[in-house]
Amino acid sequence: MAQLAVDDFNRANASTLGSRWTKLSGFNDLQVISSQAKATTADADNVSAFTALGALNVDQYAQMTLATAGNDGGPIVRSDTTSTFYLLNTNGASYIVYKCLLGTFTSLNTVSVTQTAGDITYFEVQGTSILSKQNGTTRNNFTDLAIDGVIVGGGYPGLQAFDTVIVYDNFVAGDFQSHSEFLFQVAIGATIGTAAS
Repeated sequence: MAQLAVDDFNRANASTLGSRWTKLSGFNDLQVISSQAKATTADADNVSAFTALGALNVDQYAQMTLATAGNDGGPIVRSDTTSTFYLLNTNGASYIVYKCLLGTFTSLNTVSVTQTAGDITYFEVQGTSILSKQNGTTRNNFTDLAIDGVIVGGGYPGLQAFDTVIVYDNFVAGDFQSHSEFLFQVAIGATIGTAAS
């Protein structure tokens, strides 16, 4: 496992997450508020992919800290830059994995959990295996064929939020390929962390 990207969002307020992130087509953007990430638009899908490194290996992970619990949102993997990706949706009572194909969401797997602020939410895909963890404890664990990251979807991790209540911090992403240099630090002074594998 190689940790390739870290963003702690410790910078001035902005209406986007910055130049290293790309808003997906047909969705609203995320923003930086008080050194954390949150949606710009309530009751709508806000989706941004981390694209500064180009596409990662399709076997990849994304992780974030849940700064404030809210309704619907979480990390995404195997995203393209338009409207296809896997989403780990945290809604306060469940971890629900969705596939989003050309903007259409379909629920794939649901696990009941108790969520609190400070939770570390981890989401990975390797081959057809999809796995989530909450503070290091496995939650979702199943297989799906829909988004291979090559023909369907792409190689970008990122974040999604459906309301402006849910707030994220300390985004980490990477893949399962060997790299000679494996850390890209987005924010100057960002704390280097280890994914909750």
